[in-house]
Amino acid sequence: MKIERVSLSHLHAVTGTTFVSTLSSLLFGYCTAVICGVVDAIDLNFIAPRGMNGTAANALLGLTVCAALAGTILGALVARRGAERLGRKRAMIVASVLFLLSAFGSAFPEAGFAALGGLGPDAIWPFIAYRVVGGIAAGLASVIAPMYVAEFAPSAVRGQLGAYQQIAIAGGIAMALFVNWGVALQGDDLWVLETGWRYMMVSLAVPALAFFWLSLSVPESPRWLVRHGRIDDARRALSRSASPEEVSLMIEELAVGNRQNVRPEPLFAFGRRVVIVGIALSVLQQLMGLNAISYYGPQILQRMGYHMDNAFLGVLLARCLNLLATMSVV
Repeated sequence: MKIERVSLSHLHAVTGTTFVSTLSSLLFGYCTAVICGVVDAIDLNFIAPRGMNGTAANALLGLTVCAALAGTILGALVARRGAERLGRKRAMIVASVLFLLSAFGSAFPEAGFAALGGLGPDAIWPFIAYRVVGGIAAGLASVIAPMYVAEFAPSAVRGQLGAYQQIAIAGGIAMALFVNWGVALQGDDLWVLETGWRYMMVSLAVPALAFFWLSLSVPESPRWLVRHGRIDDARRALSRSASPEEVSLMIEELAVGNRQNVRPEPLFAFGRRVVIVGIALSVLQQLMGLNAISYYGPQILQRMGYHMDNAFLGVLLARCLNLLATMSVV
């Protein structure tokens, strides 16, 4: 869709799609970061009662904390095929429902099995399962929503809208830490470890509900509609952002593009060096140790002598600086 000019109607039309993409990225950051506030609660309620040795206990704690990240891998792997089968809009609705399921399930893992607290330490297994579900939702949304914006937005503003994704991820992390800090202020340390952690986990439902509502209210991707022969629906969707002459040109370009992209590009279509550099950057990003600070920052600060409230605040301030740095770069 090559539109040389961007009118107010264009900007109005992509507002909803931009919010969808922003919220999906915010949920990605929120879902992965909210766990840092409940690490001590997981240890106290689910792991310590098992009487495991130190190595086994730490391994189980690490598995629980990183469960959502494992889910993001699964979600990203099935995202493209799911988006082609269901459409971008319905795939995002599925992701929002999975986010909601993860929020309530991880906050109340005993639900459907026993009374609140009735499972004891065995509640860790449904907790891990619900966290994996949240990770799958994050993986789906992080792939599909930016794809949706790229396919719907006018080319003149497409890159600018896509740049908001990284800001939204950093903002989601900061928001989750702010909520954790706010919950920690509502009671003493014991209350947070026994009850407050549930409020932290269920808070994910608020942005997830917003994502669900926006996913219902936005139109389907014109590219997907054309690819599946729904030309009239694609024309109606595009008419929100372009004149009738431009719509006809877009439909023609989409049809040509779909015929050219029937088969996916091979892995090394852009060169082996580009792929290797991209993989190396991703690996180095994980090995630099930032995730350890993100997930265990409050515990690190508490062992340095800070009270729980101040530990949450310290990690929040660090992430706010990260957010400001991200905004300045983008």
